[in-house]
Amino acid sequence: MKEYFDKLLTSSLFEGLNEIDLGRFLSCVNSRVAAYLKGETILMAGFPVREFGIILSGEIEASQEDFSGDRIIISHLSFPEMFGEVLACSSDRKSPVTVTALTNTKVLFLNYARLSACCQNGCPGHQRIIQNLLRVLADKYFVLNARIGFLIKKSVRSKLALYLTKESEEHGKSTFPASLNKTSLSFFLNADRSAMSRELSRMRAEGLINYDRKSYTLLKPDLLKRYVG
Repeated sequence: MKEYFDKLLTSSLFEGLNEIDLGRFLSCVNSRVAAYLKGETILMAGFPVREFGIILSGEIEASQEDFSGDRIIISHLSFPEMFGEVLACSSDRKSPVTVTALTNTKVLFLNYARLSACCQNGCPGHQRIIQNLLRVLADKYFVLNARIGFLIKKSVRSKLALYLTKESEEHGKSTFPASLNKTSLSFFLNADRSAMSRELSRMRAEGLINYDRKSYTLLKPDLLKRYVG
């Protein structure tokens, strides 16, 4: 477990801790590490959630099916991001999403009941981690609120314009890496893949953007923002 300490200390959950404090805390809450192969299910929708995970290596995807059986990507995560913390802290702990390993993945699991309980061992970092978790939950609320912005857009172009504009702003430049392939992006935006591909081609033909498999470039960012609405 100690081989992951340097990585874990970069996580927002463990901000302000040192290796000794981290080791004592992980032992106190009976943490565990689990390995998953590419395509393996980590968490199935409808099952109870009593633990939340921190990705140590690899990538995962959380998705949800609607009544017609169509799959919508809720999130795409990699190290050192967390998943399941909102569910683990809730009163109804059955997961509405299925979490799948996109690559061979290792996850550190923490039991929320043990984390939130009064520490009997006097771990100096325990209280700090609870404070960090509250901040993480608050940050996630705003991320999920932003996700709604993509889902309520009616046209494929407005969805793409909003996504590309936000990605450009996050990276601080007009050219930025493509974090999702077209299939994943279509699920993320809740858009038909073929329709999305056609719209990307139109936007490139109009000189709004340029792209390849690895990156996007906004050629006319101000004009693109008009389609956000």
